[in-house]
Amino acid sequence: MPVLNGIEVDCCTRFSLWCDGAVQRRTLTDVPQLPWKIFRYAVYCHFCASMFGIVLGITCFCVGVQNSYLYEEVNCSDGADVFVPIANSMTAFIGLLALKQGHLAWNSFLHFIFCVLMILYNTFAVVDTALMANRWTAWVHKPRSDQNWPKSFAWIDWVLAIVLLLNLVLCCVLTFIHIVYHRDCCGWQRTRERRLLTANTSQI
Repeated sequence: MPVLNGIEVDCCTRFSLWCDGAVQRRTLTDVPQLPWKIFRYAVYCHFCASMFGIVLGITCFCVGVQNSYLYEEVNCSDGADVFVPIANSMTAFIGLLALKQGHLAWNSFLHFIFCVLMILYNTFAVVDTALMANRWTAWVHKPRSDQNWPKSFAWIDWVLAIVLLLNLVLCCVLTFIHIVYHRDCCGWQRTRERRLLTANTSQI
């Protein structure tokens, strides 16, 4: 069994300690002022957009169930229009925790992981909702009732697709800030530290 600081530990413990050390190296307090301001507003906008997306997705599903019986499919019936906004709201809530507790490394790291996942989910949801809107648009000129529900469904789907696209853009912005300034994957922090060290050395 491996030995760490004179104590026998298993491989899982060593891996856990390594992960904790890697995460604890950087916090959101390392992010400079301008990217931090962008990050803060992006988190707030993501929270608002995700809440609006939940309301719109549930409304789309409920209205679709009640009024799609004359057609071959039910609007918003695949669940993506409800599940993805809920997942966005969870990510936004973690972002609010990371924003208010920037000195805690794990909150910001979890927000980074969730943002990466939400880029994939939002991309799928945007494509799925846009295709669904296109299918309903084809029924607009040949509705099966006087109320022309396909037109309403198409409008709801396009608005929902725009909201999901906004969530996607915000997640991309947040992920970029995490990669460049928070996790320092592009070496920004190391470059700044070397520059400060050189400046201090020249003053001495």
